[in-house]
Amino acid sequence: MPGQDGPVSMGAQPVAVTARTADVRFIGPVMGRYALDSRARTNGVQIFACRLQSISATQIIASAPVSGLIEEGVTINFEPFGTLRGQIARHVDGGFGMVIEADEDERGKLVSKIDWYKKRTFAGLTDKRQHRRFMPREARSALILASGHVLPCLLIDVSASGAAVSADIDPPVGEPLAIGRTVARVVRRLEVGFAVRFLSELEIDTMEEMLQAPDEWQRAIALQQEAAAAKRRALFAELLATADGEGASEPTDDYTI
Repeated sequence: MPGQDGPVSMGAQPVAVTARTADVRFIGPVMGRYALDSRARTNGVQIFACRLQSISATQIIASAPVSGLIEEGVTINFEPFGTLRGQIARHVDGGFGMVIEADEDERGKLVSKIDWYKKRTFAGLTDKRQHRRFMPREARSALILASGHVLPCLLIDVSASGAAVSADIDPPVGEPLAIGRTVARVVRRLEVGFAVRFLSELEIDTMEEMLQAPDEWQRAIALQQEAAAAKRRALFAELLATADGEGASEPTDDYTI
């Protein structure tokens, strides 16, 4: 469950949890950004938006449009907590769980940041500048492209007239698409995604319902995982063929045991 903490292990490297760090965690939505190590070597989208579900000195649970692979390295940033490194330990519904890589001193500093942010939030001191734009209760949705392709996406923030979106795509300005049941057009690119303007303004009372797409999200995630598995199978087949070719070209000596 998000927010649960205790002794955590990643492969053969256990993470020690002191009594103080085990007791300090924050559960709540905070927008951030992350980069997967595997994407550093590709020409596609490399930085995605994410939304915090929970954070402690040892773990992060986040909603994300691309979940990455188990044990894949990830760099993640949330403004209140800074930039953190770690590995994906597990997949959760619509995101991933990450084990934080840090020494004792770094964990102590993170605990202080978490404790400070909890007090600030519960005291009602969070930033309230954005009245027209807000984070939806359910950030997960799906993009339906003009080609008919469906991709999972994360809603960074929304308003009656548009939204900021993060997904594994970099559409050109002007391209039409749909978020859930709402048709929109891309108006500009962002560092962690792109902004769209709805063709018709949404009513505040029904806005989140119009942008949700639970069935399409699940279907898009399944297709994404299937595509990733197909790429891994193709890479393995290529490596195997190369190894077989190299082995066939080398002379072998007859020998007996």
